[in-house]
Amino acid sequence: MWLERKKAIFDEVPGQRGTSRFVGVYVSSRNELRWIARIYNDGRTRHIGSYLSEEEAARAYDSVARTLYGIDANVNFPEHAATQALIGDFAR
Repeated sequence: MWLERKKAIFDEVPGQRGTSRFVGVYVSSRNELRWIARIYNDGRTRHIGSYLSEEEAARAYDSVARTLYGIDANVNFPEHAATQALIGDFAR
């Protein structure tokens, strides 16, 4: 019962869930044509950069997340990581 009420409230207010379909990506509050990439690390939120496209910001987030957390990183494009791993194996 409690969970059903919680889900109903969540479904009623989609605007409060965030502005991007990607992890670590937000629309800029100053310029709505820009996308901001941020990541949480060592108890702090770190600004990665400002980008023209949502996908570009998501790829920047993925790059930093892989650098900080390695294979265990929560990324937006996991298939890209698998492709990069295969390319790395062939390069050796």
